[in-house]
Amino acid sequence: MRHAIVAFVMLAVGCADVTEPYELDHARVIAVRTEPATLAPGEAGTVAVLVTGGDGPRVVPADGLAVTVPAPLAPYVAVTRGPDGWTVVAPTAAQLAGLRAALGVPATEPAAVPLTITTTVDGVALVAHKWTVVDATAPNPTIAGVALDGVVAPVLRAAAGSTPRLSVTHDAGPAAVVRWLSSVGELAQYQSADATLDAAAPARGAIVVVVRDARGGVAWQIVPAEVE
Repeated sequence: MRHAIVAFVMLAVGCADVTEPYELDHARVIAVRTEPATLAPGEAGTVAVLVTGGDGPRVVPADGLAVTVPAPLAPYVAVTRGPDGWTVVAPTAAQLAGLRAALGVPATEPAAVPLTITTTVDGVALVAHKWTVVDATAPNPTIAGVALDGVVAPVLRAAAGSTPRLSVTHDAGPAAVVRWLSSVGELAQYQSADATLDAAAPARGAIVVVVRDARGGVAWQIVPAEVE
């Protein structure tokens, strides 16, 4: 557990068989984030979950999720569902020592709580686990634009048979982890800042990019895409 906390974020998903990691037509969780990315003592954050399936990528509505923390941590972390969705409230400064003891984390390491998220997509039960730091606040990164061959547009359009370059502009810094997904063609370098789309045949769907920073922050963007 301690190694996962030092790494700030760990995401694990239970999903159906996936032929390629970048494909968008298989039921699975793509990413989970809290807003803000990390929480100060006593601060509240909302939970958002990005999934994909036969209907494409989408953010799950609050009534389609369940968010929990392990029972031993419940005295320190409040998780509730309200009008604005699922909310996680970090322990107060006075409760942090108790949380650290429950986690087995010394004062020299970040204190983080594991959130378990469950949902169902296309009849498939999915489970995701995300660690959220709760001893200091930090924002999520932002995505300024997604481009195809350097062109940012509301709809990314490629010619059938072409292999355009996908790129993303963000503020997550040089340690950012970028992941691309597509329903309009195969991807190469889909875990790089720049990916290549093999637009072999006409298709309509979406391109998704997820950006993670070193603090556990997450940003994503869904862009409609067409191959003509």
